[in-house]
Amino acid sequence: MIDAGTILVVDDEPESLTLLTDILRGAGYQVRPADEGQLALESVQAKVPDLILLDIRMPGMDGFQVCRQLKARKESRGIPLIFISAAGELEERVEGLRLGAVDFILKPFRSEELLARVGTHLELGRLRVELETRVAERTAELRLANEQLRRDLVERNLIEQALRESEGRFRDLADTAPVIIWVAGPDGEMTFCNRPGLDFAGRTMADLPERGWKNYVHPDDLRRLHPEFCAIMEGRRPFQLEARLRRADGEYRWMLHTGIPRFVDRVYIGHIGTMIDITDLKSNHEQMVATQKLESLGTLAAGIAHDFNNLLGSICAQVDLALSESPSDSPVREILDGIGAVAVRGSEILNLIMDYADSKGDNAGFELVNLSSLIEEMVRFLRIFISKKAELKIDLDHNLEAIPLNTAQIRRVVMNLVTNASEALEGQEGLIRIGTASARLDRGAGFCGGTSLSPGEYVVLTVSDTGCGMTEQAQTRAFDPFYTTKATGRGLGLSAVPGILRAHGGGIELISAPRQGSTFRVFLPCDLAVPGGGRLAIKAGERFTPKNHVVLLVEDQETLRLAVSKLLQKRGFVVILAEDGHAAVDLFRDHAEDIDLVLLDLTLPGMSGQEVFRELRVVKPDVKIMFTSGYDPQGITPGSAFTEEVLSNFIRKPYRIDELVHTLHEALDSSSMEEKTSPKRDHKGRA
Repeated sequence: MIDAGTILVVDDEPESLTLLTDILRGAGYQVRPADEGQLALESVQAKVPDLILLDIRMPGMDGFQVCRQLKARKESRGIPLIFISAAGELEERVEGLRLGAVDFILKPFRSEELLARVGTHLELGRLRVELETRVAERTAELRLANEQLRRDLVERNLIEQALRESEGRFRDLADTAPVIIWVAGPDGEMTFCNRPGLDFAGRTMADLPERGWKNYVHPDDLRRLHPEFCAIMEGRRPFQLEARLRRADGEYRWMLHTGIPRFVDRVYIGHIGTMIDITDLKSNHEQMVATQKLESLGTLAAGIAHDFNNLLGSICAQVDLALSESPSDSPVREILDGIGAVAVRGSEILNLIMDYADSKGDNAGFELVNLSSLIEEMVRFLRIFISKKAELKIDLDHNLEAIPLNTAQIRRVVMNLVTNASEALEGQEGLIRIGTASARLDRGAGFCGGTSLSPGEYVVLTVSDTGCGMTEQAQTRAFDPFYTTKATGRGLGLSAVPGILRAHGGGIELISAPRQGSTFRVFLPCDLAVPGGGRLAIKAGERFTPKNHVVLLVEDQETLRLAVSKLLQKRGFVVILAEDGHAAVDLFRDHAEDIDLVLLDLTLPGMSGQEVFRELRVVKPDVKIMFTSGYDPQGITPGSAFTEEVLSNFIRKPYRIDELVHTLHEALDSSSMEEKTSPKRDHKGRA
């Protein structure tokens, strides 16, 4: 049976309620009976019916009260409501219609009349709902149409103004862009160029000659790229090309050309693109590549120096061993001393090569050095690196006081200053002077790089040339990284000098003028406190006699390991040998209480020196460790406890036996002092 609708029947008389329910259900309606007003309201709230048959006279809440509440609620206000009453008073009918009822049915009623009235009002209700829905939909459509019409009118009014402003706005935008913007037609000919492009060419759009852009391309690039450009236009493809264009002043500039095809309604109408001047970028890139090559050279030089320093270390150790076993009056001793001196000098030359290749230099320790003697040792090496047309004049004060210097870094300063002086001669004949002297600053003074020096005694290094000189602007940037007035730079150059001098407590002064040469004056203090509490190098010939200290020697180079072991044994040390990190850790675990000091090579095969260090400190946290390597210890990652340990306890290969014994003696003495000053503790750790 088809559901004809849901009807709520409300009547307090059981017989009447049952009769109405049966008649309506028989006609196919869904009927929900209720015998009181409150129950009827709850039923409506639970589910809204399609029609309500409501008795007027009921105990408690009568029909009118129920009707008022139904009409007061939004969800039930539109439900068709028919009153049923046994009384036919006119006042009741008027009141019911006023309250919103759609009809009255008098008791007793005939089923045909009841069904006819119910059917009619249900249909009217459906028609009303449908009409309201259609009216709402149509109203919404009309509202949207009116709104769209209003927008269309506004848009139409704006389109003409926008079209008028469009070309001017595009031109303003294009003319203020920091790049050249161009538009070409399907034939590849330029139809528009913005103001930067016209300024670059020194032309106006009107007087650009036919096929004018080709007249500005470098002939070599035109021959190379013109066929490719024609193929791009024919294939209607995006592109990116590099070519040189002639600027209005006649200089050719490298330009990056980028273009994309334009289509209107799928019809190709040409290309639009940009041109960016990349001349400086290419120059900087080439300089960066040169710098990277220099860094690679430094890495290669460091590796070669390490290997050669190991070989030279073995030579030095073998020489010292041979000397220790030769009679004091043997003529062989002079030959052995010469071999040892050559080995040490070879190591110094290797360090100079590393410095010139822009390595970081050896910052491991300072030495008391006579600056004039240091310069004198470098003279022959310096002549290799200056121009063949340059005359090198040396004026050194050999009575200078020896001052604490990091020799590798000072060599680097001298090398950079002399190289700069040679390049300032620009391949012409000229004079380079190197001089040393002592000086006193009676008051504080400011120097290049923002350095200020206190009053006191100083050693002065002067490097001057008769070259091209510098402008004031060039002088202000002379120590900037990668700044150069030459065609190509050589890396960091002078920029490293102020930092090295600051580490020495010194400064640098620059005096120059165009075509009058340049003079650099380096001031180094005589009373420098050694940075980082570092130690000064031992003087040759000093000897110390240890008291049978036990040293664990960890060295992978067999020749060096055996020679150093014999030399240390001759000086009274007990030596335990380890050829790699694993062997060192195993031996230390077995003899930790007996070993006073570990001489540890940083570059071991397999387990690295840092890993060995950590393992040893786990076994015995207070063990004294002295590090050695042919590499610069500054290459270690800064800031770690391991780095601080290495920098404080390092001896660089190659070393002579006297220097090594002195270093070990200092380390053992400092360890003994720490033990004496540390409070004694019992087995429970109490002081």
